[in-house]
Amino acid sequence: MKRIVWTALAALVSAGSAALAMRALNYLWRRATHESPPEQPAWARLLLGSPLKKGVEKVVEPSAL
Repeated sequence: MKRIVWTALAALVSAGSAALAMRALNYLWRRATHESPPEQPAWARLLLGSPLKKGVEKVVEPSAL
């Protein structure tokens, strides 16, 4: 049970950190260049997809002890 909780916690923190990093990079890019950031290349969309836009699909509820 501890492994599942640890894995879920690590996944949530990683996704949250990635989302915050993307927002910060977007802000810094716009501030420095006064234009929108470049689009994601087609090969990156093909290989990586859109992990930040997908969101959380399933929630694991803790079991009652």
